[in-house]
Amino acid sequence: MQRIRHAHSSDSIIVNWRRVHELLKIFTKGNTILFSQIDLKMVEAFRHFLMNAPQGGTKRGTISQNTAATYFSIFKAGLKQAFIDGYLTIDISAKVKDIQEKESRREFLTVGELNRLAQTPCDPLLKRAALFSALTGIRHCDIQKLKWSEVEISKHITFHCFRHSYATLQLAGGTDIYTVSKMLGHTNVRTTRVYAKVVDEKKEKATEVIKLDLST
Repeated sequence: MQRIRHAHSSDSIIVNWRRVHELLKIFTKGNTILFSQIDLKMVEAFRHFLMNAPQGGTKRGTISQNTAATYFSIFKAGLKQAFIDGYLTIDISAKVKDIQEKESRREFLTVGELNRLAQTPCDPLLKRAALFSALTGIRHCDIQKLKWSEVEISKHITFHCFRHSYATLQLAGGTDIYTVSKMLGHTNVRTTRVYAKVVDEKKEKATEVIKLDLST
């Protein structure tokens, strides 16, 4: 059912929905939640639980505040849909506050650095995959068939930084933040605003479009 309802969602978004479901089961200790039992007190309790929720799989510790914010937004979206579908008589999602996200610095590559990467001799498949992500914003998990390995550049860059590069360059090139938010698959535009903070006026004037020299 989840796959049908979210047929156009990326795998990572579906994974997040499933993780929220897992955390709900932990929160309720495996007990079934009836729609009649969902009230503001229960929602607030789950919100508090998420702030110290355990990480999944083999990871230790608790999830970050930003991850908790994402999961709670997903939970609220489910409550909203339940209200729309008539399962809840009150729009509880509108009565509870979001979990505030913490500001974070997102590492990204400039157009010049992307051009240097394009000219650097390395595995051609890896290069095409990295540049593809920088130009499209597609997540690593969504293009796993390309079988990524390390990228040899001086900055401490993970593959997800190419996604950050896409968002930053789109905003610097004049694309409005709501369009970028939709392209990235963000459920809340506040998540996208972190990229806007790294784009100052000089970069906005200097960057017209993303141009890569792939002649070699």
